[in-house]
Amino acid sequence: MTSLQSADMKYRLAAESDKLMIALMPVADDLGAQFTTLLCQLLHKAEDNPDIFDELINATKAFRWRIITDIQPPQFNKRIAEAKKAIDKQLSALKYLVDDRTLSLFDDIRTLTCKIAQRSSPSGILLLQNIDDMGDADFAIVVSNRASKKNMTDWLKSRDKDVSIYSPGDLSSVEHELEQLYLIGPPRFFPPSVFYSPVSSQLGALVPSWYHNQQIPESAFQTCEGRGYQWRLITQGKNNSSPHEVAQSDCKDETVNQILDTPVSVALPDDDLSTDIGGVEAQYLVLAGGYYCYLDHGDRTEVYNPQFRRDSPLSTIRPDLVGQGTYLVLRTDRDMTGSLRDDALGSFGERQHEILETQSLWKHALKNLLAQNGPTALMETCRRRGIHAASQIEEWLNPDLDRPQKNSDFHLLLELLHITDKRVYDNATSLRSKRLQLGKEVRRTLERAITNLPPEKLKKLNDSGHLELSSASQHFRHLLIAEVVQKYPKDQSIPRQRVRIAFKAPARISQDIRLLDLQ
Repeated sequence: MTSLQSADMKYRLAAESDKLMIALMPVADDLGAQFTTLLCQLLHKAEDNPDIFDELINATKAFRWRIITDIQPPQFNKRIAEAKKAIDKQLSALKYLVDDRTLSLFDDIRTLTCKIAQRSSPSGILLLQNIDDMGDADFAIVVSNRASKKNMTDWLKSRDKDVSIYSPGDLSSVEHELEQLYLIGPPRFFPPSVFYSPVSSQLGALVPSWYHNQQIPESAFQTCEGRGYQWRLITQGKNNSSPHEVAQSDCKDETVNQILDTPVSVALPDDDLSTDIGGVEAQYLVLAGGYYCYLDHGDRTEVYNPQFRRDSPLSTIRPDLVGQGTYLVLRTDRDMTGSLRDDALGSFGERQHEILETQSLWKHALKNLLAQNGPTALMETCRRRGIHAASQIEEWLNPDLDRPQKNSDFHLLLELLHITDKRVYDNATSLRSKRLQLGKEVRRTLERAITNLPPEKLKKLNDSGHLELSSASQHFRHLLIAEVVQKYPKDQSIPRQRVRIAFKAPARISQDIRLLDLQ
């Protein structure tokens, strides 16, 4: 392809503005949000004496930039390590020039930068998942500059991920239209050519959920031939599918409001959450449409993301990556049609009575052992015996848990309980396998229901942030797709049957959501 043909291909894409789309993909990042809050506090401190704090503020802004754009793990992330050193240098230089309250802020900044520099970035974890989901699709990753490109390349090679990685300047050499493009960072971090001379009609931007600036950089080509070229900006939220008004922005000149929006205070519902043995730690989430749910830290959870999924808009992510702007797929509290466990047991015919007996046998023995030794001592005993999931020892009493996930853990647990009957292991394993099989069937039903959504329902989902669906499945009758509006920061002990179920929120919670919509 000649350079003229390449340019023609890109401007042809730009001309088809109704087909161009950029999807902002929010990533939950609590440490990044905490650091941004500290930066805002530092900016307030600097208002009275900006000269003293100028270099420290520049260093903290640079570190914040690295949080967003350099998402490799520590061993492949020299740039964030260098940014941390620059902050440490400025904090040491200023410690004799400030009062005790400011020194306390300095200590918080130093501690948090250390934690961030040593962690695995949530954006990096989600990027790896997206790469796996894309399979053999023709897509590429775009990073902010060549230094980030080298670090990203080394990291992905170490994970055996064969993905093309470009800096913005490299895109001019791409001679064919790509199926999809992933930007590491918000649109304003990239030059206008990425958007107005594109190599793909679909772009996704991995952006921390606390970063709220959605501006797209200005380009002379936006008014080419008297026509205004606009990207269709798809954000996760209410009224989120409309042509984006282009605005020029300067990354170096940010106000406190641009850096971090005012957080919304969310009250917990007045629920009776008393738990017997088997309660799980879960986080309270406020959802669009006046719903809420409790999300535990167990297996991956279903999410809805119609952009960047070729075969199905459904995917799964780790619960700790769920953040503001994520769309969860949940059953509702109207689903009183039984459980997968009941259906799995029923499929065994007369054998279900034997399965119930052997399940009761090992769970009753475990309950007695817990009563004799206490949870803490028994967990330590399990760890010494090599049981990896020892922290879940109390949860295994729950009837809805068939057995420990790992075969080795279950064998060792039965040895600890002095149970030698081989039927106990075999029956629990058969029950678990059958339930997993039924779970796959439920997922296929979900995929059919969501993949075939008519345009009017998709518009309702885009406008309101939530959508209720009905199904003829024997496993669920009602389903909710809803955006996460707010996360309550602390875990609670919740009955297992209450987690991952969408409930209608109390009136005062709904009021908090309405206030959020108006902001």
